[in-house]
Amino acid sequence: MVKKGQESMSPSSNLLLLTIFILAFLSIAFGEQSCSEDFIRLIHKRNITNCKTLRTQGAEFAWNYHYNGTNSTILDILFGARINSNEGWIAWGVNPGERAEMIGTKAIIGIKHSDGSMIVNTYDITIETKHGCKLLPSSIGLEVTKKSMENDAVSELYTISARVVLPKEYNITRLNHVWQLGHAIGDGNQPLKHPTTLHNVDSTETINLSSSIGTSTGQYRSYLRSRNP
Repeated sequence: MVKKGQESMSPSSNLLLLTIFILAFLSIAFGEQSCSEDFIRLIHKRNITNCKTLRTQGAEFAWNYHYNGTNSTILDILFGARINSNEGWIAWGVNPGERAEMIGTKAIIGIKHSDGSMIVNTYDITIETKHGCKLLPSSIGLEVTKKSMENDAVSELYTISARVVLPKEYNITRLNHVWQLGHAIGDGNQPLKHPTTLHNVDSTETINLSSSIGTSTGQYRSYLRSRNP
């Protein structure tokens, strides 16, 4: 007999609560890091340990970092997405400003040409770029080495990888990063305007790289590439 003030719980209720608890734990532990099996296979080849599925465009991001003792951070990155067109480009970059947005982004862009050849360069996204100036390879004020672009024949993922040295003004616990992809290439390895879907607009985030799951600490809507005033 149940005493006054007490409630009994059926076995089914107990099972439901246990299931909710387990799912909540798994969501916290693995939710943001749920990279695809194909991408995990690629990062293991590079001995990268941290990864997350980004919230737009089917993109995935992986990284390692360490401090080099000179108030800077050495960041190894791998960014992956699919280019479902004869030619196109994928991009990842960081912004030292207050927000994760296009203007001010220091980008690494990998280009796939229609003949199947690929190249990766750095690009400085400035206000002039937004107003119609050509976006061409240039110095971005960061030391970027080990740049490469590859296509995985099994998964059809295109990836760009690089080592980036971030000065102290880039806070890895609140790093503004931007990602993007497009389907047209101009002369001189020029990535042309990307689509303007909601997913393209929302491809920005402020991320905590010291967290193994890359916890998001802020999101902003912007464009990485726009040729309109």
